[in-house]
Amino acid sequence: MKAQMSIDPALISLLGRKLYSSHPLQIIVRELLQNSVDACKNIHPYIRIEVQTKKICKPEEEFFTIITCTDSGCGMSEDVLINKFLCLGGTTKSDGETVGGFGIAKAAIMSGIWWSVHTHDLYVSSKMVMNGADVKKTNYIEGTIVKVVLKGYIYSSDISDMTQMIYGSDVNVHFILKCFHRYGSSINEYEDLYTGLTQRKTFLTSEMAWVGSGVEPIKTPFSTIEGKTFIRFKNLVQFIKSRTYGSERKINLIVDFDSLLSPDKRDFPFSMSRESISNPDINVEVIKWIEQQDSDYMTLEDKFENPEDPCSRIIPGKLLYGNLILAMAEKDPEYALESELSSGKIVFSSTPTIIDQTLSCPVIQLMDYEPSTEREAELDSKYLLMWGDILSLVTPTNIPFGIGLVGRKGVLGAHTENEGVHFLLISPIVWKNHEDKRGLVLKMWARAIHEVAHYFILVHNEKFTSTMGALFSMTCNTILANIAIILRRLS
Repeated sequence: MKAQMSIDPALISLLGRKLYSSHPLQIIVRELLQNSVDACKNIHPYIRIEVQTKKICKPEEEFFTIITCTDSGCGMSEDVLINKFLCLGGTTKSDGETVGGFGIAKAAIMSGIWWSVHTHDLYVSSKMVMNGADVKKTNYIEGTIVKVVLKGYIYSSDISDMTQMIYGSDVNVHFILKCFHRYGSSINEYEDLYTGLTQRKTFLTSEMAWVGSGVEPIKTPFSTIEGKTFIRFKNLVQFIKSRTYGSERKINLIVDFDSLLSPDKRDFPFSMSRESISNPDINVEVIKWIEQQDSDYMTLEDKFENPEDPCSRIIPGKLLYGNLILAMAEKDPEYALESELSSGKIVFSSTPTIIDQTLSCPVIQLMDYEPSTEREAELDSKYLLMWGDILSLVTPTNIPFGIGLVGRKGVLGAHTENEGVHFLLISPIVWKNHEDKRGLVLKMWARAIHEVAHYFILVHNEKFTSTMGALFSMTCNTILANIAIILRRLS
């Protein structure tokens, strides 16, 4: 008897929910859309997506969302349906022209409480799979119809993310949305026969792996989409980023990847869930380009909530991003950076990063800071830009931050948070009467490591100390290579 592996269908449902960080509605619609585009690539396509929410009040109030995707594509044979679609990790695609490729669309589809697939004269559902039933013969259709049911209330923000993904893609979709209001009996119905991006794109930049362009605000039956950045693969939106805090950018940016590799290859630019760019160098390129575009639309209008503390205020400007490339998770109070580093789970570049000093007008927080003379204010501003340079070398790339000065007695630095943005503050006392400028850079570096370590560990304990040690180790060569450049701020 052959050794074969089996898996409980309930585990596939759990896997589908854990594979993605975004709401299931957006991910399922994205995966269904991509599969339909692949299926229709050699014929005149027709793709229809309908999203309908329902409320059941008996015996208790419950909410459900029904997602139906219909396409006129090639469909699936019985062999493909059984041995490919119902095989976890298998894929029905065999060339580099497809978008889905991973076969992970199935994990998204099977994350619903119920699903079904009708392709040609074949029908299968989640209930049939759970019961071990045979694939059912039914009436013949051209293409495929997939239905997925989600349990739980869908908020307007989740619906907005889904519609933006559809309208930011270069594909025509017949889109229907029926939303049941949570606190009433009314149903809002929207239908658009011609979705997809129709605005003319303006070419902005071209890099080795991607092309950047811009389009005017997108008007839809639901809202106007503006100030977004669509990260796309083969003209289909994979995930969406919002504009930088403080930017008044109205146009939408498009970052197009057209990799010749399929998603199961190592050099594929996206993470497995396609919710982020996995290549750290390309990710830094894209972030810096988006920031540069946003800086052209920066205004002096304050986009931050000024703290309730009357002695603290925010000066609007551009957010900074770090250059330290880490493959790290979200902030975790128990995160052990040093152990991850020593185990090889975190990889960082050993080649020193050279600081980019083209940035001006960063966002600044001033806390109890009052210079006595204009000359003092001018000098402090130069040292503050040095502080920003140093922080950009020791802060991970996925953390946007602002800089600032704190003038409170006995406080050498502070780490605050405002509107989800971290502000890393330093006291002017650090550089007062400090003749050795190279030594001052190293002193400020140590201060910066201390504040950045608080992003990982909130309290001063053994883990905090080990985290500081790991950050020192990772940034030592880079700081030494940039001391002369950093000191140019004082000229």
